[in-house]
Amino acid sequence: MAHIPAAPDELRAPKESLLTLIRKSKKRLLREEMLPAKQSRAPVGLGYVLHLESFLAEGWSLKRAAENSPSLARAAGRVSQVLGAEG
Repeated sequence: MAHIPAAPDELRAPKESLLTLIRKSKKRLLREEMLPAKQSRAPVGLGYVLHLESFLAEGWSLKRAAENSPSLARAAGRVSQVLGAEG
């Protein structure tokens, strides 16, 4: 957790920052499945989307994320407004 950026909106390349964190991870499974194979031209590994979807479904919180991302907070607020206006 200490390595996760406190201000994600300021990252120039968020996906590359995530891949750098994965490279440093102690979890071998994440490194093997989320990172591209050596000599691969692919930007990510075959398990990248699977692990990301799992994290979003089980561990991610919009509220917590929005506390660290003003742009996400604005987007979530606008979506709530639009959905509220339709209901």
